[in-house]
Amino acid sequence: MKNKNALPNVKHYQSILRGTWLIKFSIADDQNILLTFVNVFTGQVIMRYHTNEDDAVETINFVTQSEFDLEQ
Repeated sequence: MKNKNALPNVKHYQSILRGTWLIKFSIADDQNILLTFVNVFTGQVIMRYHTNEDDAVETINFVTQSEFDLEQ
């Protein structure tokens, strides 16, 4: 039987679409932020962890405003 309390203080939020990126937010203990980005066209996945909300916002802006060249 799985431990249902393995991550008791984690909140998950509805994914949002920003440009070509689907962004999933998870917050643990009201301070640890996990961002998961999935490009809806290429399937590229980027995951970033932050303890500061301002850093998380900078990451979101950087990823959603950047053009990643996957053929390099």
